[in-house]
Amino acid sequence: MAKRILVIDDAFELLKEKLSEVGYEVIDTGASNSALQGSGNLFNHGSGADVILLDMELGKDKQAGAKIAAMLPDDLKAKTISVTGEPIAKKLFASMGIFHNPGKKATNIQNCIEGRCNCGQVKERMLVNSKLDVLIVAESEPYGKALLKTLSTLTSINFKYCGANSKETISALLELRPKIVIYEKSGLRRIEHDYGHIQAVDNSLPEFGSLYGHAIMTDFFSRERKEEAEQLGHQFLELPLNLANLIAMINRLIGEDRFTELEIRSMPVFKHSKRDELIKIARTMSPSSAKQAAEEVTDEENVVKACRWLSVLRRDCGKEIFEQVVSRNS
Repeated sequence: MAKRILVIDDAFELLKEKLSEVGYEVIDTGASNSALQGSGNLFNHGSGADVILLDMELGKDKQAGAKIAAMLPDDLKAKTISVTGEPIAKKLFASMGIFHNPGKKATNIQNCIEGRCNCGQVKERMLVNSKLDVLIVAESEPYGKALLKTLSTLTSINFKYCGANSKETISALLELRPKIVIYEKSGLRRIEHDYGHIQAVDNSLPEFGSLYGHAIMTDFFSRERKEEAEQLGHQFLELPLNLANLIAMINRLIGEDRFTELEIRSMPVFKHSKRDELIKIARTMSPSSAKQAAEEVTDEENVVKACRWLSVLRRDCGKEIFEQVVSRNS
């Protein structure tokens, strides 16, 4: 049976033609020329669609897709693919949990629909390889070190400070792959610009956005600066910093990453021939006991470790989240 595709795009007819040619059933909503039209089409037809294609710019509204994505419940977000070609828009969608970003090329969209794409692997690799929770990038050494000391005292999160010198920051990003970067003003954009020159010489270097998970811009409030952060898909906090707000934001972002990381690490369980037995072990046993029990089921080390991680997910995120992960990967 052909997959049903909901297209939320002002270029509806073009995408409908391309997708129909390769055998998909496109729900006949017509073009979405505003956030209001797009959200109406989504909530009328989203539950009946297998896949949702969402563009950022609808009609004259350049942020329509982000407005719609912000309202999406988790079940609809999980099957949403963004079809924007703009790098900043892709970053913004990714910051909202939409990691399929094939652009508008029909073959790339089809790869995402059929699960043949590499979307999301950048974030997966970053989370699995991360050696640091938070990197503080600040031009003022006294300020950066004072913030580091305060946050390290108030939380158990792993922090590190480095100056805003591009070479120093790029080295830290490449080595540590922090889950969060806290930076001043437009500092990270300047560092990304400098990284581009280095990447032009050494094209084996990964994309800059894969070197960290989230970013928090700090600056004295201005609408322009806040909009810049939003366009980059970064969080914004006004100076002088409210430490309680900063810690709450860090904990929320780390918590989201922790859940994603645990689900990624547990994937080998869901692909194994004895997945049901392994899931039962993770559902009922502590992580250490789950590891021992899994060793009786399989001698594949990566699967045994994955069973332990699945048990950790249940312990840390709760039974309800555990069952959602199992259902999503069934």
